[in-house]
Amino acid sequence: MSAPVLTFFNNKGGVGKTSLVYHLAWMFAGEGERVLACDLDPQANLTASFLDEDRLEALWDGAAENRTIHQCVEPLTQVSDLLQPEIQWVAEGLGLVPGDLALSGFEDILSGEWANALSVERFLFMTFGVLVGMALGAIPGLGGVVGLALLLPFTFDMDPTAAIAMLVALSS
Repeated sequence: MSAPVLTFFNNKGGVGKTSLVYHLAWMFAGEGERVLACDLDPQANLTASFLDEDRLEALWDGAAENRTIHQCVEPLTQVSDLLQPEIQWVAEGLGLVPGDLALSGFEDILSGEWANALSVERFLFMTFGVLVGMALGAIPGLGGVVGLALLLPFTFDMDPTAAIAMLVALSS
């Protein structure tokens, strides 16, 4: 059986999302449930609600052992892997994946990349990848992995994002 997941999202500010999550987390933990609250809001108010000022200062100084959401996704801007967040234990059975004020800067970078991801060149490579994938899928014994292996050498001279777009489209 998988663990139940509750997600709270609303673009409108001031509707009580943070307060609701904070109190529900404490309520479920008080009932003996294991709770992990994840603060994905760039304002990091949930993190500030759970942790005292000293822990916040230590957390946001960038130390590797105190990874926030931002510190985990920030390597993506350098074409690196995601890092695993460090859970901050607030109480018995109540953990927090802490947010970070710096996440707003990452949000700006991410939204700026949509224009690059949706360029005509990349769209054409994705379309080509889908068409090649369909053609290879029609040949008995030739699946997506073989298709990736066949096309991978051709991607070395391509723009990395276009090559990834084509290979992802091929594999789907």
